[in-house]
Amino acid sequence: MLKLKKFFLIILVLVLVWGLDKKGYLNWFRRPFESFLGQTRKEFYQPASTDQLGQLERQKLSLEEKIDKLEQENQRLRELMGSNPPLDWDFALGNVVGQQTGELILNIGSNQGVKLNHPVVLDNHLLGLVVEVKTQTARVRLMTHPSFQIPAMIKASIVEGVVKGRGGGLIFDQVLTEYNLAEGQTIVTSGQTSWPGLIIGRIDQVNKDESAVYQSASLKLFWQNDSLDTVFAIK
Repeated sequence: MLKLKKFFLIILVLVLVWGLDKKGYLNWFRRPFESFLGQTRKEFYQPASTDQLGQLERQKLSLEEKIDKLEQENQRLRELMGSNPPLDWDFALGNVVGQQTGELILNIGSNQGVKLNHPVVLDNHLLGLVVEVKTQTARVRLMTHPSFQIPAMIKASIVEGVVKGRGGGLIFDQVLTEYNLAEGQTIVTSGQTSWPGLIIGRIDQVNKDESAVYQSASLKLFWQNDSLDTVFAIK
């Protein structure tokens, strides 16, 4: 019986509150809550501003550019891995951002692990050596530079010599005349370097004098300066 009385009392109070609210007597009580709830809904449902949309669009474009760059890098790495370099070799991918006579400027440097005398390659072809390093850039001396030279050999043989830059091209020099050099033979870095087997070029013309101690040969490169864009520094 007591519970029934409480129920009717609650109903009576609710009806009374509804009637007072209907006549506007409770507006002083409702307005603060309505104002608070209205502001909350406005902030929650407010559409993004033009500046916010522009910032989101710029972030999207930046992410897309990074994805494209990573995809290009992965593709170049896959191409390089196809040449089966030693497992302990590590690579830093760089873009050519400038060229001088017989030299390249790359957009990678000490921050990417590049150091002096590191070889720079295109696939498994040697391009040159790093001769100057800064935090974000590196200067590479191409093999065709007049001061360049490196120990080399005929691929899959014991014939050794020295490759030198000469007049924008290369020569395979200091090769004993007892060995036979022939057009089309591939020249690679020798075991006297820390990275043997990198392709340097192919013999184009042999210069041999039987009375001399040494012979030489001009080499044909597998790449052109103006085609160099993305390269790798071996770390």
